[in-house]
Amino acid sequence: MIGPTAVRVLGRFGAGAVLRTIRRGLRVVVYHHVGSENDLTRHLGCTTPTDLFHKHVEWLRKNYDIVDLETVASGGPLPKRPLLITFDDAYRSFLTEAVPVLRSFGIPSTLFLLTDPIFRNRMVLDNLLSFAVARDPEMLSTYTRRSGVDAVRDVLFETIPRGGAPLRDEIYDRLDGVHGRAARELAEEVDLYLRPEDLDRLEKDGVRLARHTASHVKLPLAADPDRELQAEWSACGLDDRDRAFSYPFGSIADAEDTLDAVAAMGIGPLFLVDGCANSPGSRIFFRSSVPTGSVSSLDDEIEIASMLRRFRRRGRIARLERRL
Repeated sequence: MIGPTAVRVLGRFGAGAVLRTIRRGLRVVVYHHVGSENDLTRHLGCTTPTDLFHKHVEWLRKNYDIVDLETVASGGPLPKRPLLITFDDAYRSFLTEAVPVLRSFGIPSTLFLLTDPIFRNRMVLDNLLSFAVARDPEMLSTYTRRSGVDAVRDVLFETIPRGGAPLRDEIYDRLDGVHGRAARELAEEVDLYLRPEDLDRLEKDGVRLARHTASHVKLPLAADPDRELQAEWSACGLDDRDRAFSYPFGSIADAEDTLDAVAAMGIGPLFLVDGCANSPGSRIFFRSSVPTGSVSSLDDEIEIASMLRRFRRRGRIARLERRL
């Protein structure tokens, strides 16, 4: 793990501003939910308050050359300080809170879209986990020793990867059976997910839609990768020409395990989250997650921390890039 103290010290000496000027390669940031937290999102650490998001966008526009996904996917030349703004999942707050801010600055964005919550009325496991912990902190004790926010992370990042797809299905069915109706009622009350008719509005606002699986499963655990990446996308009437894909949870390990299968489907470019600096000319892009960071911390995360992570993982990244 990159030491936050080292990043802060380098930032204090202006390293972020220097890297912004001299470093080549695309920068990519990722957001999820914008606005106010609720029980379905509270324990996921993915919410950016609207006023903070506005400040982020204002700073990003001032300090970078904002590009769109089409420019990135084409492999053509990029401006001097290129940055792509992306969102994951299917939160309706992207339409109601984020898009008006982006529109006011004339900035393009990309939404990596989940189809199950929009078209199949199926809740995302992450939201069910958050809701369960909010209503009963001991609900997940069967699957983890921790409670509260750490319990959600443990289940998503430790318990399920160890137990595989059957355990993931078991946890989903249990939570859906106990809290599913109440969770769905709250989701409808707070307009948690986008609706099918919202997608046309997004495209008219210059939002590019791209793939993020159907159900938000970690791809190595997917029982049917074709359904997650292709079949549902087409069945929902989405444009098959939109081939870019964001890995749920975005880890290098997930890409290492599934890259050949994904490439064989003709899917790409590919987006991860691990927050490493990107190589010029690569078709694999790492993104910096900055949901609740202060404006002053953006330089530290996007420039300094990403370079340090890249250095530590350079061997794995190089091997991954050579496979695509």
